[in-house]
Amino acid sequence: MVFAGQRGVEILLENTPNELATAENLQLFNSMTHLKLNYVFDTGHAHIGAGIEHEFAIMKPRIRSLHVHDNDGKEDSHLFPDISKREGGTIDWTATMELLRSCPGQYPLLLELREVAAMQHPLDEISRVFDQLESLQSAHA
Repeated sequence: MVFAGQRGVEILLENTPNELATAENLQLFNSMTHLKLNYVFDTGHAHIGAGIEHEFAIMKPRIRSLHVHDNDGKEDSHLFPDISKREGGTIDWTATMELLRSCPGQYPLLLELREVAAMQHPLDEISRVFDQLESLQSAHA
C-alpha cells in the first residue's frame, strides 16, 4: 500500500465469484487487517454470488470503481448488459442502475466485456449500451 500510494495508485479489492472474495469476506478481511481498503464492485460477480443488492449494500461505503457486465447468474460470461433479456443476461438493469446511482460522487461505469467475434461495430454497441443504461429510470421515479 505504501509503494502504491507513493505512485498515486490505490489498491482496490474486487468481489469475485469465489469463497474468498464475497462482499462479506472482503469486509471481514478489512476488519481483521485494519487496512481499510476500498472496493471495485463487479455487477456480474455479485449476480453470480449473493446478489447485486446484497453485495452492493455491504460494499457501498467503500466502492471506488465499477466493473459492469451481465451473465445468466451462473457463469461469469462477461456479456454486454442485456436490458432486453434476449442475449442470455439476467441482471435487472433498472434496479442495478438505481443502486449505482445511490452513491454520492458517482463513479464511472466501466464495461468489462468478452469480445464478441461476430460483432462488426463493437464501439457502436458500447455507445448504445451506455445510452440505454443511462436512460433507465427507477420504477419509483
